Amino acid sequence: LSYAISQGAKVVNMSLGGEDQDPAYLAVLQNAVGSGVFIAAAAGNDNIYVNTGLNVYPGRWGAQIAGMVNVGSVDLNLAKSSY
Repeated sequence: LSYAISQGAKVVNMSLGGEDQDPAYLAVLQNAVGSGVFIAAAAGNDNIYVNTGLNVYPGRWGAQIAGMVNVGSVDLNLAKSSY
């Protein structure tokens, strides 16, 4: 992400996720948005997180980082995807 910022990226897709809430990770995301980068972050479609209380990062930080949007998927009926 830091490399993308240094190269002038304006949009970054982060199709990844996990339970890591490292403050350094958050700082890099905040720096990216502060540099004018739009971030689309995975909200976590993996059903292991449903009803477990676990959070998926970086999507979990969406409310803390203006300029980052959480994205997920739906099926043809606009229902949450099965995966």
